[in-house]
Amino acid sequence: MSEDVYQVREVNKSNDVVTVEYSRPKFWHRCMANFVDFFLFAILTFSLFLGTRGIVQSTPDYISVQRQIETIQLNSGLYKESPSAENSTKNVDLIYYLNTYKANTPAGKEFDTEITDEPQFLNGICIKAIKIFIKYCGENCSEARYNDLLTYYDQARLTPTLDGIHFFIEDDTGKIIPNETLVSDATKLKSFYTKVYTPFIEKKCIPFLTANVPGYRDLTRVDFNLLVFLELPVAYTLAAILVYFVPPLFFRRGRKTLGKALYHIGLIDTRLLSPTLPRYLARFGIFFFGELLLSVFTF
Repeated sequence: MSEDVYQVREVNKSNDVVTVEYSRPKFWHRCMANFVDFFLFAILTFSLFLGTRGIVQSTPDYISVQRQIETIQLNSGLYKESPSAENSTKNVDLIYYLNTYKANTPAGKEFDTEITDEPQFLNGICIKAIKIFIKYCGENCSEARYNDLLTYYDQARLTPTLDGIHFFIEDDTGKIIPNETLVSDATKLKSFYTKVYTPFIEKKCIPFLTANVPGYRDLTRVDFNLLVFLELPVAYTLAAILVYFVPPLFFRRGRKTLGKALYHIGLIDTRLLSPTLPRYLARFGIFFFGELLLSVFTF
């Protein structure tokens, strides 16, 4: 099956006989026709994706999964409720919330915006969150992973230094305590937040929550799986059908898409006729599976 793209011009019509002249379209005509089709395809894919995602996110099963995720996040101490649109709230990780708390309406008395001692405030909230998280993991994770978390916490406190001075030290009993040299310096106190607590929460605690709290990883992957295996494929396929498959069913002469119709470009087969429906279906199948789908992986 051989097909090509031609511009068609009717040059003579007499005695019910139509003489047609074929000529190759200009290169920029073909480019513009393809661009119009691709632009429509992109816009339609995005619109259908938003619609599909909205439908999925309104289902009871999806809402139930999100509530379970939010409950685990809040119970872990690593997330806080933040004001969202339409008088609702959403969970954000603790560090993001603390870094932006002045620009938000805090949720809860501990997030009073009129904080006079900001370093103590930031460090205090982090210490409280870490203690809640360690306790939560002790109740929900395996003993081995819980002990690993305690080890990570010790390392997070003992390793960082400021001007060669450790933030935390071990006392005579082996207990890890803040280094009084730094604690007594108000200008250096905030460094505990940026050098110790922020990296530990972001790089250790949050990944630890995802990897080790039973069921949490599976819950968080539900949204990813729906995105990759349902929402995007449905939007992509429907957009391809509406842009590249449906219009040629109506523009049967030349089997034109909207872009090709705009520039008067059509298809013909080896018989110099418009492709028949079976030929057109075969051509679309090759185009869809051999080009559109392949382009997702090859760009």
